[in-house]
Amino acid sequence: MSAPPEPGWQRFHPLSPLLRGGLLLLAVVGYLASQLVEDLLGGVTGRGEGGPDGGWEASAGEHPLLAVAAVALVVLGVVAVAAASWWFTRYRLGPSTIELTQGVLFRRHRQARYAQIQAVSTTQPLLARLVGLAEVRVESAGGGDSHMSLAYLDRRSAAVLRDQLLGLAERAGADPVGAGVDGDARDESTEVSPDGLDRSPAASPPSPAGPPPPPVVSMPFGRLLTSTVLTLDTLVITVLVVLGLGVGALFGQVAVTGFVVPLLLYVVGKVRRLLTWGNLTMRVSGRTLASQHGLTELATSTVPLHRVQAVELTQPLLWRRPDWWSVAVNIAGVKVGGDAVVEEGVIVPAASRAEAEGLLGVLSTTMDTTPARSVMRDGLPPQAVGCPPSARLLDPWAWRRRGVLLADEVAVVRSGRLARVVTVVPWGRIQSVEVSQGPLARRLGLADVRLVSTVGAVRPLAQHLAARDAQEVAEEMRARSRARRAGPTPSAPSRPLPSGS
Repeated sequence: MSAPPEPGWQRFHPLSPLLRGGLLLLAVVGYLASQLVEDLLGGVTGRGEGGPDGGWEASAGEHPLLAVAAVALVVLGVVAVAAASWWFTRYRLGPSTIELTQGVLFRRHRQARYAQIQAVSTTQPLLARLVGLAEVRVESAGGGDSHMSLAYLDRRSAAVLRDQLLGLAERAGADPVGAGVDGDARDESTEVSPDGLDRSPAASPPSPAGPPPPPVVSMPFGRLLTSTVLTLDTLVITVLVVLGLGVGALFGQVAVTGFVVPLLLYVVGKVRRLLTWGNLTMRVSGRTLASQHGLTELATSTVPLHRVQAVELTQPLLWRRPDWWSVAVNIAGVKVGGDAVVEEGVIVPAASRAEAEGLLGVLSTTMDTTPARSVMRDGLPPQAVGCPPSARLLDPWAWRRRGVLLADEVAVVRSGRLARVVTVVPWGRIQSVEVSQGPLARRLGLADVRLVSTVGAVRPLAQHLAARDAQEVAEEMRARSRARRAGPTPSAPSRPLPSGS
């Protein structure tokens, strides 16, 4: 028997090993047990494949107790492995880190500093939902292995742990650089209870003073279903199905098999999207945007508003009549939505215009996003920098609708003809600005301006500007970015900008 755990260490729910992968092992054991019972009955009755002398079946019939004992030993072995896994998997909230230990023969000890935590979310796979359990997922800065999974806790404990981690991360992030709390010099106001949760007032979530705020986004399933179908790939699949039926009528059923695989891939992708995004609601909770979605696997995640680096709103061609937009974001150090989200970076797959504009305001609470909303409605204004006529050789369809608007507090990039794309980047989030030219663009006197922000799905790029305009725009962007990082956002451009072509 191992020594009792140190103070503060907590174990997960006893069913956790089974939900983490033991169910598959139990299924294998169940299959072997059913085969053994079948062989046992066959050996007793003499109806097996080998008759009364049929080897294993005959042995099972002659020694039924040994056969039952073998099954019992296998089951006990599985239970013992699961129990050992549960016993040696623990977590605790320390003074400055959350710690997780795993492993029976090979121990693994992981830590995540509160100051490096970027996001905390909870997920409930289908089986976990059936037994009332949830997983807490912690995303922290520090490379590809920055994800920590705390699985599984009961729903209430998971929600409490998530809120505690968010409070600890917010408090640690507010400390001055170099003034973090270490293990030997803790803040006396930090109180870690025996259950491993920080009970100090600063780490506790605020008590609700009334009903929850109205959702910023509440996506009906009908809109999700319609937006999932109203896509260009649906048109392509429809054409393939019609062609497949025609070819099948001419050449027989064998010719249709070539169209089955694309159709199956299409259906699987669409069903996965529906299961992932069903019942989506988003609410503002303090300094975070909390979202909940999923039909079979319920995911509850938070978007830290102060870490949003860029926002992109996209309206495909077939969504113009209902006026729907998808919303994607870049968040420093976080893969948005984790593994549960199909589309990278997307936080709302199909929002109404009012929801998209409201969400844009929430994601940029300290900035004026009126210019971005104006570009969504009316396109680029006259003061924006657009593409010259020579750009039609590279982009004959959308060159008139491409350009960049340098507003007081944000840069707004507009692109696309079939799909309208509006990208919004606050000046203080721009890390660098790059100007690039391909060989053909150089001959045409064109250049692209790329706004380098954090790594993510949103990649702001103003394409096919006049080379001179691109250089001036890049210099102005660098100046505004430096000024924003140093102090208040400039209310006027530092130099005259070229007018849109």
